Amino acid sequence: MPQRHLIVSRGLGILLGLWFGVGLLAGAAPVEAKRVLMIHSFGREFAPFTAISSAFRTELAQQSPGPIEFHEASLESSIFPGAATDKPVVEYLRAVFAGQKVDLVVTIGGPAAQFWARHREELFPSAPMLLAALDRRRVQGIKLGTNDTAVPFQVDLRGTVEHILQVLPQTTNIVAVIGSSEMEQFWRFEAGREFLAFADRVPVTWLDAMTLGEMKKRVSTFPPRSAIIYGGVARDAAGVPYERDRPLMELHATVNAPMFGFFANQLGQGIVGGPLLPVQEISRETARVAVRILAGEPPAQIQIHPLGPAAPTYDWRELKRWAIPESRLPAGSQIRFRIPTFWEQYKWRIIAAGGVCLAEAVLILWLVQNRRRLKRAQSEVREMENIRKQADAEIQRQRAELAHATRVSTMGELAASLAHELNQPLGAILSNAEAAEMFLDSSFSSLDEIREILADIRKDDERAGEVIRRMRELLRKREMDLQPLGLNSIVEDVLRLVSADAAQRGVSIRTDLAPGMPETNGDRVHLQQVLLNLTMNAMEAMAKTAPEKRSLVLRTGIDGPGTVELSVTDSGPGIETDKLPHLFEPFFTTKPNGLGMGLSIVRRIVEAHHGRVSAESNNGAGATFTVRLPAAAQGSGFRVQGSGFRNRVQGSGEDRSVRVLGYHKVKPRLNFKT
Repeated sequence: MPQRHLIVSRGLGILLGLWFGVGLLAGAAPVEAKRVLMIHSFGREFAPFTAISSAFRTELAQQSPGPIEFHEASLESSIFPGAATDKPVVEYLRAVFAGQKVDLVVTIGGPAAQFWARHREELFPSAPMLLAALDRRRVQGIKLGTNDTAVPFQVDLRGTVEHILQVLPQTTNIVAVIGSSEMEQFWRFEAGREFLAFADRVPVTWLDAMTLGEMKKRVSTFPPRSAIIYGGVARDAAGVPYERDRPLMELHATVNAPMFGFFANQLGQGIVGGPLLPVQEISRETARVAVRILAGEPPAQIQIHPLGPAAPTYDWRELKRWAIPESRLPAGSQIRFRIPTFWEQYKWRIIAAGGVCLAEAVLILWLVQNRRRLKRAQSEVREMENIRKQADAEIQRQRAELAHATRVSTMGELAASLAHELNQPLGAILSNAEAAEMFLDSSFSSLDEIREILADIRKDDERAGEVIRRMRELLRKREMDLQPLGLNSIVEDVLRLVSADAAQRGVSIRTDLAPGMPETNGDRVHLQQVLLNLTMNAMEAMAKTAPEKRSLVLRTGIDGPGTVELSVTDSGPGIETDKLPHLFEPFFTTKPNGLGMGLSIVRRIVEAHHGRVSAESNNGAGATFTVRLPAAAQGSGFRVQGSGFRNRVQGSGEDRSVRVLGYHKVKPRLNFKT
């Protein structure tokens, strides 16, 4: 087995020497240098790590307040992949740094980070570790301790393909050039997975199983409308390693299609450009974190968000070579390596020859025209805004009119039931008044009993007044007024309106109201209209159901944190599956004579309360409509409703306890015999 090639460089830079020289001349004690060990995944000259590590050394030396002593080791993972040959490297590092303190370990690339994670306990368990020059995906596979941190970047694989299709919309074939090292095969897998999103638009061909020579031949024979993504070649299929960007430059000399890359240091060496990872900024950020760690800051407390691509930058020469117009480039793009035109070289002399007066005249004319256009545009914008506001106001007015008309229509359907509900207290008032007259004419009249009769008359009058008040609230036109209210009270209000109608229809209504319900911010009348529409629809749906099976359940409850719900369940025939998605659409109806606006209005009112409404058919029979609304927050008038109750209203024809109320009051007082 070949021995792993290990490169270890050690020394102080010119800056460090000057630091000590000045210190000695001043007679001061020399400052102890901080020892930084840099472990490379490949050789120091492998791209893109060579650009990042070189810039990092420079940035750290400039930012550090004290001298830095750099030590570097290279694993040469591109030639000897895996952990099988780690032992010689571990033994060498242990021997070199025996008895010495390492202040910081900086790993360059994913393989180096994995190597250090495997062997840090054998080498320098107390030394802090800084993971550099690796993608966010690689960091996720490494368990970081309290003495570790990372400065990751984010390679936008999918965004690279999207960018190619933006600047070259006619592309029909993409070729990915990448090496065969362990790290490059990791990216081969990640890119293949993300490129699946474009499988229907453009196929992707991979050249990772070729030597560099085979790649050079292949990239010169691509069909028209092809594009190349260069992912880096640290080692080709024959096991030959390549340093720096040599493969990129050799491929560039033979390609017959534009190439795109990922790192800013590749610009000017053959790629077209685009949103590229800023190598200099990555190195600068890594150096800043290193300075913080060397100053004593715990690494685990330093959290760096992954650095993404910078503003799009392009090579002007490549744009011209592949006939890519600048109009297709993203907004804010920068273009480098531009060869100045004749106008760009001599424009100031041309302008001077044209004369200052002519330039001023042209400028004034342009400003006047531009001002006119600006005023015209502003006038048009104001006019369109006024039209839009008027249209919005008209839409809101029509919606309010429609909701009001629906309430009036519903009250018309309930007219007979409401008249019946009014007759009950009015009949009781009449009976109690007659009883009072009889008491007054009798010789055994008692003021206490007359007071009781008058109290009963007052209660029945209040009951009739409450019925009329509820009718007026529903019939009145009004804007939506959101106030904290309880769904249980909404159910009770609507139940009083429809109970008589339900009795006439032979429908049994049962309520199941949850105790301790949070309130919701809503408009009482509009929410009453929602429940009234759903209740009336449910009773109409049970028209053909056997009378003994006509049942309606009104429930309230809590649907998870911050949400309250109200449901209406009937025992009718249910709803056909194909009609469920269209129930809440305007003008869609399942009734022979329906307009299709009731449920549409329900949805609009619920959505205006920031809620949602849904419908489903039950497993047995009937359907359930559910309204979910946000609960009122603690700071906005939150209150909890009182304990709930369970009630049942039977469809028995009429309320006999009210109908003969006057008779029950008079009988014991006048000693009637039956």
